[in-house]
Amino acid sequence: MVDLNTLSPARRAIVGIVCLAAAVVLVRFAPVAAGSWRVRRQALELESIRTIADTAGFPALEITLRNPAPSTSFLATLDVQVTTRLHRARTGDCSGGPANWDYDLLVDGAHAEAHDTLTLSQLVDPESRHRFVIVVGQSDPPAHGEHDVVLTLHYNEGSTLPLGDVKLSIDGPACGLAPGVRPLRRRPVERTRLPGT
Repeated sequence: MVDLNTLSPARRAIVGIVCLAAAVVLVRFAPVAAGSWRVRRQALELESIRTIADTAGFPALEITLRNPAPSTSFLATLDVQVTTRLHRARTGDCSGGPANWDYDLLVDGAHAEAHDTLTLSQLVDPESRHRFVIVVGQSDPPAHGEHDVVLTLHYNEGSTLPLGDVKLSIDGPACGLAPGVRPLRRRPVERTRLPGT
């Protein structure tokens, strides 16, 4: 700690000029740096959502994101809002019990509106594409269901990315499927570097 009273008037003037210059630099460039940091932290873009249909009638949502920023992003949660448009019971030689497979999301067609939050806990590398899959099942006895699904991704510290509205058709639990057999294998997460990086 320097006592300014002990400095000569010329040195006090130099310290004053240096402090004033530092304050001007902070006022001028701090908002730009903070804005640049915010842009990098909120840079995720949706590249595509694809519905993958399985022969057993259980769909999966393949979500591909793009991170053009030079910093890593952290995927926290996926909010899922489900609206049931059609729910029709199936008859025949189908299992009457609820689905007991390991799904990421179970839709209950008996409710017109439902909300769920899935924990993702994944890193998206800088300047890369990132793909992951959400496997969707149905918790009812055998039924045909048609649903509108609205997805919102939460990532980093408070950033959100609306992923849009997806239409799903589900038939299940599947007829003739052995108990405990998952009809659709979980697909691994893929990270792909963007071209030119």
